[in-house]
Parts: sequence; structure tokens; C-alpha cells
Amino acid sequence: AAPPPKSRALAALPLLACVAEAAAAVEAPPARPLLVRRLGALRRAAAAGRGGSGAGILRVLSYNILADCYSRHWGAAGGLHSYCSPRLTRPAHRMPRLLAEVLAFSPDVALLQE
Repeated sequence: AAPPPKSRALAALPLLACVAEAAAAVEAPPARPLLVRRLGALRRAAAAGRGGSGAGILRVLSYNILADCYSRHWGAAGGLHSYCSPRLTRPAHRMPRLLAEVLAFSPDVALLQE
């Protein structure tokens, strides 16, 4: 088979760069002491029979996932996440941590917004 035209091969370079970035190693997330306290309180309440699935209480979690479509504004001077390293706002860095945090709360209903 003939190789693709040079223009198509060059057009694929940005996609390959995104794939390489997504596969790159990421740094450890910052400590989340508030999350640790909240999860501890939920576990203690569940162990004491006050809350959690099966106890007549519905656990609902609402979470803003920071939609990638707004990422072009995150690093702008004075922007919403201008204090944050661009590496930390990459989907490859955020999404596994988001999933782990949602699962750690063990909600009956998870509402993901934005």
C-alpha cells in the first residue's frame, strides 16, 4: 500500500501529540484532607447503621467535572484555573482521579455537571 499523502500525515501529528500526552506519566495529586474527613465520616456512619445503601437513605453526589470544552480558558491570566499547572487539568490526569473520588463516596446517584 502506498503511504498516505504528506498533508494527511502532517494533519495526524497533533492527534499523535495528544495521545502521547495522555499516555504520559502524571504527578501524584495534592493531598485532599477534606475528602479524607468526609469519607471517614461516611464510613463511620455506615458502620454505625446511620446511612449508606440499604439503610433507607439515598446517597446523592453532585460533582462538577470541569468540561474539557472550556479548557482553553483555564490557563488564561485571571482565569478560573490559572493557578493550576496545565498538566493537572489534562483529562488524562483528571478523569482517573474523578472516577476514584466518585467511587470512594459510593453514591446511589451521581450527578456529573458541566
